[in-house]
Amino acid sequence: RVHLLFLDEPSNHLDLETLDALSAALNAYEGAVVVVSHNQGFLTGFCNELWVVEGGVVNVQPSDTSSFDELFNQFRSKSVSG
Repeated sequence: RVHLLFLDEPSNHLDLETLDALSAALNAYEGAVVVVSHNQGFLTGFCNELWVVEGGVVNVQPSDTSSFDELFNQFRSKSVSG
């Protein structure tokens, strides 16, 4: 039985229906899931916490929507200005 899933950008090239199905399946999964994704809507559908890795440091944030919004806005600002 699998206890841990590692997914790298699993939302790429998926239509909305398939994305919703994947999110529901991951939400029901009883093991641990590590997902690398830039898709905020997808992540907020099932994540319990968000781990931001930057500059060799891991910053763990709670899953509430305002934390996700703030972190993604910071990421977008750095990407545009950087």
